[in-house]
Amino acid sequence: MRDSEGILFTSNRGGSNAIYKQAIDGGAAQVVVSSSPGSFVDEARVSPDGSWLLYTVNQEEDYTSTLFRIMRMPIDGGPPQFVLEGKNSPNPWFLCTTAPATFCAVGELSPDRRLLTITSFDPLKGRGRILKTIETDPAASYDWRLSPDGSNLAFTRRGEREAHIRLFSLAGGKDQEITVRGWGNLQATGYSADGKAFYSSSASPEAATLLRIDMEGRVRVLWRQKGPSVIWGVPSSDGQHLAIPALFPNSNLWMVEDF
Repeated sequence: MRDSEGILFTSNRGGSNAIYKQAIDGGAAQVVVSSSPGSFVDEARVSPDGSWLLYTVNQEEDYTSTLFRIMRMPIDGGPPQFVLEGKNSPNPWFLCTTAPATFCAVGELSPDRRLLTITSFDPLKGRGRILKTIETDPAASYDWRLSPDGSNLAFTRRGEREAHIRLFSLAGGKDQEITVRGWGNLQATGYSADGKAFYSSSASPEAATLLRIDMEGRVRVLWRQKGPSVIWGVPSSDGQHLAIPALFPNSNLWMVEDF
């Protein structure tokens, strides 16, 4: 949340996805918006001015090439309203800057998955101008992130043995590339609250390692989750806390006799 006193998260606790809000010091999680039959809600984010909760509604549980809607509702509760429709989005589907920046952006792949287009939008007015178009490999997976002030776009390709973070200027500056020496297969790379570093997960069959990467590519290990898992870091707006979601598979082996 913009006041850094709570977090928003998606969870399936009763047979369908819902978006919850919970204080960082504990207490019961409260349902903010629930999925309706035949659809699910996800990707909850707060608008730059803190007035709106933005989230996605999808008709089928497929994160690769589906149509989805971005909706808004007042941050303190109220009826949802349509913002725009998107399609073919990589990770994540949309992002927002923080005040005094005023815009959000949606990422969409072309039908042949060879171009990623990042388009700005206003929570009230809908689509705006195209911010950046990036050539992509249809066989690869990517992550993109806006800097908090909206001046840069970070772009990473998953699966690289030695990872690189490409920085595209959205404010007329020079593009850059950061080499993350000694680390590869970055996933879910995102900015720190001040926009001067990144949090990213380096995945391996043995573990997922959460890293803090500065603008020179220097790395500090923050957390390690054993097993073939995925973790990432989400900083609070004031930079004082880091939420660490962790996903890992849980499998059971069954034996059937006389089969």
